[in-house]
Amino acid sequence: MRSLPLRVGACVFALLSGLAAGPSHAACGDLNADGKILVGDALLLLKVAVGQQIDIQCDAAGGACWDLDADSVCDPIEDVNNDDFCDVEDCQGLPGPAGPTGPTGPAGVAGPTGPTGAVGATGPTGHTGPTGPTGPNGTTGPTGTTGPTGATGPTGATGPTGATGPTGATGPTGATGPTGTTGPTGATGPTGADASSQHLRTISANFAGTPAPFNVQSNVDDQLNEISLPFDFVIDGVPYTIIDASSNGWLNFGGAATSSIQNNGTLPSVFFPGPFVAAYWDDLLFVNLYAGVRGEAPNRVYSIEWFAQRFQSPGVAVPNSHISFAVKLHETSNIIDVTYGVVEVGSMGNSATIGFQTAGGASAKAYPLSTNVDVLKTESPSSQGWSISPVR
Repeated sequence: MRSLPLRVGACVFALLSGLAAGPSHAACGDLNADGKILVGDALLLLKVAVGQQIDIQCDAAGGACWDLDADSVCDPIEDVNNDDFCDVEDCQGLPGPAGPTGPTGPAGVAGPTGPTGAVGATGPTGHTGPTGPTGPNGTTGPTGTTGPTGATGPTGATGPTGATGPTGATGPTGATGPTGTTGPTGATGPTGADASSQHLRTISANFAGTPAPFNVQSNVDDQLNEISLPFDFVIDGVPYTIIDASSNGWLNFGGAATSSIQNNGTLPSVFFPGPFVAAYWDDLLFVNLYAGVRGEAPNRVYSIEWFAQRFQSPGVAVPNSHISFAVKLHETSNIIDVTYGVVEVGSMGNSATIGFQTAGGASAKAYPLSTNVDVLKTESPSSQGWSISPVR
């Protein structure tokens, strides 16, 4: 790159490119002697090739008018007319202020739609919604075939011993022996029992669970039934042919009861004027009551049988409280047997009265076995029971 030194004051120009020195002037840089120092004075006749550097030394301010970046180099962008030289013809005024922004041109035509992006990852599963309403019940399926007949149950216990036969003829009197000496008088023995009184004894009696022949009532609550016996049943020398059977588990002889009396109590009870059997005196529900006679005279047995549950509220039974029991009246012997069949855990006796009282209501002689105590075992079938018989 060539350098063109310019010394101002002596106004001597020495061109390293071999050009002759220019004229000198009184005013530094006033080459055209117009009394004004202009940037373009030193370059009126001097052309600087593109890429050349010029060294201008001057006491006054000034520079080449085409040297826009003030680096003393003729840059291609500063050769405005593209003649490969930077001179006065390439000088430009200072840039004017920016003109106003022109109006926005019309929007270009939309480009084609880009390809569909890849499917994003599956988001987390949302919370389960509430359960929908229950659909309608399906139709009832066909009835299954009848299963095989169950095995025959065990044979029931042997019934009570029949009446004692007539006494045989008296044998001949033996010869009288010698009279012995009289011994001391013995102590007076206890007074014997009244032959007409009653007593209780525990028995083992199976309850086969087969209902008596006649269904008195089905699925009832708080019902009283008057039943006629097919034979006289004697208690304390009085024959009875009518009994009241309550759905709440008791019998009263003589037909004098007026209601089914569901709330149990202690014995003797004022509510029962005739002889009274509390087989299972409790408030019972869904009662099926059966009655009927079995056997042949004079040893017939009349049975009254209950199949029930304990009452909890109207139409609602105590859970697990099924119970079945029977009162059996024996002709001729006048024995009363009370036996129990199915006994569930809710019907072991904790709200029932079990026992017997003679005629007389509140003044009757009572034989209570239990009141509101669990005395029964949960068995099915059961072998539990008790009986009442005349003293012999």
